[in-house]
Amino acid sequence: MTKLHNFFTRLLPLNILKVSKLIKQKLNQAGLRLTSQRLKIAEILFLGSPKHFTAEHVYKIIKKQNLNISLATIYNTLRDFSRK
Repeated sequence: MTKLHNFFTRLLPLNILKVSKLIKQKLNQAGLRLTSQRLKIAEILFLGSPKHFTAEHVYKIIKKQNLNISLATIYNTLRDFSRK
């Protein structure tokens, strides 16, 4: 488990607005530039009950929400999250 993942899993009982703010702060502290794509991917990964996602699963969720994030961006974001 990475530090980011451990941090985010502790957020589950909090409301969505607080979680969004904390996600933004944590990404900034990790030295990751805050982008709308990273924020959305983090919300998918870390809001709700803990699950294991593949990049393809995240991509399907993104497409169902009519968002425009490429599979390559998802892979790169997951890689960045796993390194921090």
